[in-house]
Amino acid sequence: LIYVQPRHDSIRHGSSLSAICELANAGGYSLVETTLFNAFFVRNDLYKQYLREEVPDTSIEALHEVTMGTTIYQLYDGTIKLWGCKKMLWHRMPIDEEKMQMLPASERQFPFAPPPSGCDTISAEAPVSGLGTKLENLVVNSKIDGAELKKNEWIRESAID
Repeated sequence: LIYVQPRHDSIRHGSSLSAICELANAGGYSLVETTLFNAFFVRNDLYKQYLREEVPDTSIEALHEVTMGTTIYQLYDGTIKLWGCKKMLWHRMPIDEEKMQMLPASERQFPFAPPPSGCDTISAEAPVSGLGTKLENLVVNSKIDGAELKKNEWIRESAID
């Protein structure tokens, strides 16, 4: 992630390590070490002369261990899950996954899921997010193995607001 903090004295969240590394590389510096919240750079000529053998890989991936990182995942049914640190670091508050959900639990389902095994007929009326269409009155008669679809498919496309 390359993020540069806006230049204003009231903002205190800092720039991303990737952005700082880009700036340092443009200025002739190499990343040689990181801590949880700090990065250390040396001039390229000094790195080549003194540290190349000690620090052969100066990439962020090799030098920076993110022990408090938070990763957000989207499950197929629309559920949002967190991995890693599940608290707001500076506010000492837990991050509540339920408050992050964009869809209510009753609407979380994979829009392209096959019909349940053994069903002859399904009916569905659900928006398909990201496709710009709405499937309405979809009736599909299928064999149990799903190999043959036949009879009465009505699909009406309409813009989703």
